[in-house]
Amino acid sequence: MKANLKRQLLIVLTGIFSISILLLSSGCATGFPNGLIYTHVKLPVTAAPDYSQIKDTKKGTAYCKKFLGLVAWGDASIEAAAKNCPSGQIKKIQRVEYEAVDCLGCGTYYTHVYGE
Repeated sequence: MKANLKRQLLIVLTGIFSISILLLSSGCATGFPNGLIYTHVKLPVTAAPDYSQIKDTKKGTAYCKKFLGLVAWGDASIEAAAKNCPSGQIKKIQRVEYEAVDCLGCGTYYTHVYGE
């Protein structure tokens, strides 16, 4: 009976340790502040050298999604965002911004491109 209790305790502790490692390691290599439970950040990525010369009359957005930090899909590239502008493709990019919304490992990551 005592050996069975020790075995069950070992299984529970191993499970807790494994889940902890999984949660702590998911998304830790990102280039933005990443909360363990919830994240909603907006960050600048880059701006054109002639930033003031290009107007930001258009905005295009592309996104990708992830589920539980296990699978991810989508195209959040700058090129895709420039093509996804409702008022026509952006030819001259003024700036690029990044947005991440994540809750418990499920989230959406956006690339916003501004230009003309």
